[in-house]
Amino acid sequence: MSKFVVRAYSPRGSLEERVVSGDTAALINRDLLERGYRVVALRPAKSGWRWLYRQMPTFFRVKTSDIVLFSRQLATFLRVGVPITEAIKLLRDGTKSGPFKAALDDINDDLDDGESFSAAISHHPTAFNQLYVDMIRAAEYSGSLDKVLVQVATYLQRQD
Repeated sequence: MSKFVVRAYSPRGSLEERVVSGDTAALINRDLLERGYRVVALRPAKSGWRWLYRQMPTFFRVKTSDIVLFSRQLATFLRVGVPITEAIKLLRDGTKSGPFKAALDDINDDLDDGESFSAAISHHPTAFNQLYVDMIRAAEYSGSLDKVLVQVATYLQRQD
C-alpha cells in the first residue's frame, strides 16, 4: 500500500487534509466519493522534511531572516516577469531550511491547484503571520505584489 495526501471537502463542507493509505489514487478517490467527500487534490505522500512539516507544523518554526530573504528575492523575480510558481521553485531550491522548503513545496502545490498566493501562504502560520498574509492579499487586489513584498520584508527585518 502507498500513502497519499488527500485534500477534500467533507460531507459537512469543511476542507480537510490527511494522509491515507491505499493501493492506487483512483481507488482512494472512489472510496472518498462514495463516502460523500469532494476531492480537491490527491497526490503521493512524500517523506522527509515535507512530511514531518505537514504532521507537526508548529514544531518547525521558520526563521524571520528566511522570510525576509524570500520576500525580497520573490519581489525581484516578480518585478522582472518570472511567474510566481517558477520563482518559488527557484527560491525553494536555494533555501537550506528543511521546514521552509516543505512550506514552499506546499505553497507551490496550492498555487497549482488554483489558490491565490495569499491563500496558499495562509496555510503556513508558522512561517507567514496574519499581518503578512493580509498585506499580500491586499497587494494581490491592488496589483502591487512586488512592492508590498519589499515593504513587508523591511517591516519584518525591523521587528527582528
